[in-house]
Amino acid sequence: MKKIFNLLKLGLKNPRYYIESINMPWKYIHLVAFGSILAMTLAMFVNIIPVFSQISDDFSNAVEYIPEYSLSEGTLNIAEGEKPLYYQSDSVQIVIDDSINTEMGFETEIPAEQREMLMPKSPIGIFIIEDYAFLTVGEVVQEIPGYDYLFANNHRFELFLNYIVEESFSINTMMFVVMLVTAFFVYWFQIILISIMAGFFNVRLTRAINFKARLKLTVVISFVPILLLELMSILIPGFVPTQFTLAAITLFLLYLAFKNHTKFIHTIMNNLDEINTIDLNFKDDTDSQDNDDNDDDDDEK
Repeated sequence: MKKIFNLLKLGLKNPRYYIESINMPWKYIHLVAFGSILAMTLAMFVNIIPVFSQISDDFSNAVEYIPEYSLSEGTLNIAEGEKPLYYQSDSVQIVIDDSINTEMGFETEIPAEQREMLMPKSPIGIFIIEDYAFLTVGEVVQEIPGYDYLFANNHRFELFLNYIVEESFSINTMMFVVMLVTAFFVYWFQIILISIMAGFFNVRLTRAINFKARLKLTVVISFVPILLLELMSILIPGFVPTQFTLAAITLFLLYLAFKNHTKFIHTIMNNLDEINTIDLNFKDDTDSQDNDDNDDDDDEK
């Protein structure tokens, strides 16, 4: 554990130290990978929590405006004296209107005012019309399965909205798990892709580095950039880290690691050559001195 943290710290000073990760056991590499995945998950979670809190508040507010209605055999009927609901906020849009059905021409038969209110404008939308119910998430439209049971009447619909508000902790926990799984697959997709791209460095290396070694290097080298990018996504509104950004930073650091390591090896080799040269000169001087001493001894004899 301590060894991998020391390696990450030394790598900030000089990327050549990252090369040592090739010789590290996979258990340490997996630990670094989990740290990156956790950072990605936390960043997503922190960014989504305010949005979900706003959605919960809007659902809570919308409950008091829901008209009395019933769904019988898939057909919506709003009680006499009740008005259709067109509720909209910055995060939620809810429409309950039995005067509109799927057979009506959107452009020709639906009045312009209603048509405008039917256009999805909020991140989350729930639309219940005479013979259909659907959910919108952004620009994605999805039919709500079993809507005639789930939203059978206004009381059940209110229970549904209140459940989202009251069970926010359970929903947040579920969202965290989903984000963790999502981050896992996104992370390893990026790491594998960058490791494949790093194979191009083998062209310049005297000894090729295999894929497993490149995978270890990529996991370790990308750790700090991932932390910084995810931190920026939390602190800077609208900033979204891209795969290209992470790949560019990681490959650049990998290039510096190879370059500095090669330079370090050359320095060691040059120093060894100098030491060998000095050692040889010393031996020559010693041999010459020994020969001179032998000659002097012969002369004395």
